[in-house]
Amino acid sequence: MPNKEDKKKGLIIMLLSAAVFIFLFSYFNLSGAKISNENIPLLLKALFTVAVLIFGLWFGLYFTSGKKIAAQIGGGLTIFMLITFVIGFLIH
Repeated sequence: MPNKEDKKKGLIIMLLSAAVFIFLFSYFNLSGAKISNENIPLLLKALFTVAVLIFGLWFGLYFTSGKKIAAQIGGGLTIFMLITFVIGFLIH
């Protein structure tokens, strides 16, 4: 079971990853951007931006809850992210 110091580290990591996600989202101008198969650099920027959020949440959950829950939630989010990107790429 994680102690209080590890829970504080996990919370700081989660909040920091959310702040970095918001910063990168605005820095790369992804709000309302059209991502198509001709615009691969924008697709990679979007993938990188979402990956920062998912990895930050995974490490935060690892410190606050433990390895098992972090693997379940982080793995589920990663699979969900990949499926949504593939479906979005195929629909577009």
